[in-house]
Amino acid sequence: MDKEISKKFQAHLATQTDQELVEIFNKGVGLTVWSWPRSAFVNELRKAFDVRDIDLSAVTNKSGGLNFNKKIELVEKTVKTL
Repeated sequence: MDKEISKKFQAHLATQTDQELVEIFNKGVGLTVWSWPRSAFVNELRKAFDVRDIDLSAVTNKSGGLNFNKKIELVEKTVKTL
């Protein structure tokens, strides 16, 4: 079941534009609820950015996870915080 859900997230995110991925990220800013499905979604979101060679270093923490403290914008292939 877990892999099936991740594959659904992956398939959905693959259909999104770069800007839509940014908008999806921004909708998660400030959310404090965490669950397995959210974790799986965030993992697939990160992969979707990585596949497109988009630099996420502005929102990546020391352990490699994404930091949802600030909204982002995409400048060329680099994420910048707002």
